[in-house]
Amino acid sequence: MFNPLNEFPHVIEIGSFEVVGKRPNQTREFVSMTKINGFMDTPSTSEQLKFYQMDASYDRNLYTPYHIPINRQSIFKFEGKTYEIIGEPTDQGGMHEVNLTRLKVCKVGQG
Repeated sequence: MFNPLNEFPHVIEIGSFEVVGKRPNQTREFVSMTKINGFMDTPSTSEQLKFYQMDASYDRNLYTPYHIPINRQSIFKFEGKTYEIIGEPTDQGGMHEVNLTRLKVCKVGQG
């Protein structure tokens, strides 16, 4: 049930890719390491346009509590889609409370 007071209502898996199989039939599979609470948001049209003008793109904004360790190699899974990080997490407002991480959908099965 929706709770307007819950700042981080989504359960998101954090993990990595693991190479499975032998050459030439190797594939990458997502392996979950932990679950976190966060807020997955769709970027606004103006945000998408700004990134497009810089010859870049991304699909989702992920807001998480500041203390959750996120690094460039982290892979996220939410509602059946797998995402990789674009850029570095940003401290929203400089208050060490909420991080914004921009994510792009990535393909899982490619070797």
